[in-house]
Amino acid sequence: MHIFIDESGSFSGFHPNSVSVVGALVIPDVMMDKLGKKYAKFRDKLPKDNGEVKGRLLNEKQVDKVVTLLVRNEALFEITALDLGLHQENAVRDYKQKLGEQMLAKVANFREDVRPEVQAASEYILQAPLNLFLQALTTFDVLHRVIGHSTSFFAQRKPYELGSFSWVVDGKEPTKVTRWEEWWAHYAQGALASMSQGRPAFMLPPEFNADYSHYEKFNAPDEKGDPGTSLKLLLKDLTFSSEVQYGLEFVDILTNAVRRALTGNLQREGWQNFHRLMIHGNDGPYISFVLFSEGKRVGLRHQIPRPGGRPVKSGTVFDQTPEEEAFRRWREGKFDDVERITAAFWREALEKLDLLAVGKEMRSLGFTQKACKTLQDAKAIADALVNGTDKPYDLLTLAIHFFHIPQDLHPQIAQAWQTARKRTLPEFAPHAAYALTVEIFFQIALGAGLIGGERPSNRTDIAYLFYLPFSTVFVSSDDLHRRAAPLFMRADQAFVWGIDLKQALRATNIHFLQLPEEDREKGISAFAHSPPAGNLVAELWDRFMRRGYRDEEPVTMSPDKEAELVKRLKDFAKQPTLSPGDATAEEDPEMISVSRLVRKKRGSWWQLPKDYEEQPEAD
Repeated sequence: MHIFIDESGSFSGFHPNSVSVVGALVIPDVMMDKLGKKYAKFRDKLPKDNGEVKGRLLNEKQVDKVVTLLVRNEALFEITALDLGLHQENAVRDYKQKLGEQMLAKVANFREDVRPEVQAASEYILQAPLNLFLQALTTFDVLHRVIGHSTSFFAQRKPYELGSFSWVVDGKEPTKVTRWEEWWAHYAQGALASMSQGRPAFMLPPEFNADYSHYEKFNAPDEKGDPGTSLKLLLKDLTFSSEVQYGLEFVDILTNAVRRALTGNLQREGWQNFHRLMIHGNDGPYISFVLFSEGKRVGLRHQIPRPGGRPVKSGTVFDQTPEEEAFRRWREGKFDDVERITAAFWREALEKLDLLAVGKEMRSLGFTQKACKTLQDAKAIADALVNGTDKPYDLLTLAIHFFHIPQDLHPQIAQAWQTARKRTLPEFAPHAAYALTVEIFFQIALGAGLIGGERPSNRTDIAYLFYLPFSTVFVSSDDLHRRAAPLFMRADQAFVWGIDLKQALRATNIHFLQLPEEDREKGISAFAHSPPAGNLVAELWDRFMRRGYRDEEPVTMSPDKEAELVKRLKDFAKQPTLSPGDATAEEDPEMISVSRLVRKKRGSWWQLPKDYEEQPEAD
């Protein structure tokens, strides 16, 4: 097969509608001559620049005529777009710098015979003009998509086309290959290898009778001896050309037309048949968008995800977050003016919320008390809707609508969906799917009259369930929580009625107040190693805390050892932040430091020893 690659746009300018694209046109080898002859019949009538047909000069009717010709001759088209209006220049430059530093840090991991090439390629990332760097990243995404889609497509139709990959890239200069083009051709192998690790190319299962036998010539073991596709073999026939070629004219017309359509400069007549050139998938849009940040995957476990964190030698340091600082001020009765205004707006919005109207709308959709008799029924309906495999991308769109995701984040989410290649919303974004289930459950229950619409605060109360997956014990004295929360809880979680817990805590408090005052002045960590047996607090403690804790002896340290430990912890937290290339992987840190504010005394209890004297920060 023949693959022609071209770009449209400058890959510069951080402002709205600053869109650039890279396209790749795949033409079966057996169709090249036939396609060229048919194109020649009307090519003379197309507008040209120095004898070459240019897409920017074609009108909608002319673009569509070329598209229709390619469709009828079994061509495929892939395109990736970059919208710099969705990016900040400083963030993109930081991304480029980080990528170059990470590559330089890994040079020593390569074989000695290839280290000079890797070193040079890594250094060029730091030196390359920003626009060429962005164009390269966009191009690598297109190459990855072409390899993945074209192999599966032709394995079912023309398997022999998989025996040859001829790549032709529109060249920058007619007389020579530029340094950027040399770097591009070399670095593409590494970039595609990294992409393939995160996004393996899809191979059809045996029941599809796909024939990959002609593709096996590109298989070779990697440096570790693992089998796979050799990108060096696959990209062996790659050239840069500035000559007039029909294939390059075709891809120029297509990429330019897509860019014009994205910026509102090409009417429907020009792009209405583009989808017929593209692989249709139920899990995402036809156009891929390149972005420069990826969200962290949030697991549904007993741990609230914590933002930030400074990478330091052998670990990560989490300083006090702005939210924690705000909580500290609130406990002291200190509120900023903006916080008072925000709270006032929130109360006003809550008062205007019409849950009765929401319930009426849901009843008009069929969610009545007759169709949904219990909250369990509402939960089952919500689960079935969110966990379904039918049109999962529509569910993602629904979640974006429900949670009022800002418009500028939509392309990033779409790109992440394409990258992940998940088949359901819970697989792609488990917490978003969970929160959507809660939201749908709430609205169905409103329609069926299972949750009252008279109290606007029910809207806020149900939102507490969004945090439920990250908890071990959920405590509330709200009746809606008592009825609804258990429906969303796992077997390793517990709902506790708030009034019962208050009584149990009161009993625990009375128990420790029986201790002599001199013992209590040592601080609660000196004597309250576990709650007294026989009440709800002890039951929860025994169920969720470490087993065997009641039989353990308290850990004691000599003053010298304690001082040594404190010094080590302080020294760790004061370390300078590492550069991206030297940072330790977050998944396996040796040590983590989290700053917390602890009052010396709270209520009747010394949380720290009464005679404890706070040390100066310098110590």
